[in-house]
Formats: sequence, C-alpha cells, structure tokens
Amino acid sequence: MPNDAGSGKIDPAGKPRRVRWETSDRFYEAEIRMDLFGDEVLEITWGGKQHRIGQRRCIDASGCWDAVLQRIHKERQRRHYQLLES
Repeated sequence: MPNDAGSGKIDPAGKPRRVRWETSDRFYEAEIRMDLFGDEVLEITWGGKQHRIGQRRCIDASGCWDAVLQRIHKERQRRHYQLLES
C-alpha cells in the first residue's frame, strides 16, 4: 500500500490519514483521528453503501499505524475490496 494511497488527507509525515476500500455494495474505511483526550486512535467504519446499516470502532495503535494499515489492506484485498485513490 503506497504512502499516498487513500481517499483523504495526508499528514505532514506523508502517511494517509484516511483510507477507504469498496466493493460494489460495501465499504470499509480507516481513519487516524484524535480522541477526546488528544491521543491518536484508528477509527474503523464499515457497512453497506445502499443502506445505513454499519458499524464503527476505535482502536489505539499508536506507534504502529503502518503495520495496522498494512494488515487491514491485506484483509480487504483478500475479500476483494478495491482501494480508492485520492
């Protein structure tokens, strides 16, 4: 997964802040955000494109964003999602 891939902004260090994958009827998005305490967390959102049913979760993976995003990218590829380019 290239550093400039994703459908959102890129932080000053050149890492994607938001990455989105889609199939014909589903989406999966990972975004690095600040929580209420000022810590960076990875917010993951997924669901259907034609309806509002979906889920969201936040995980703390500070310091290992690249590894987490690589793992998510490999899993999305295995499930035939396409990475959207910005």
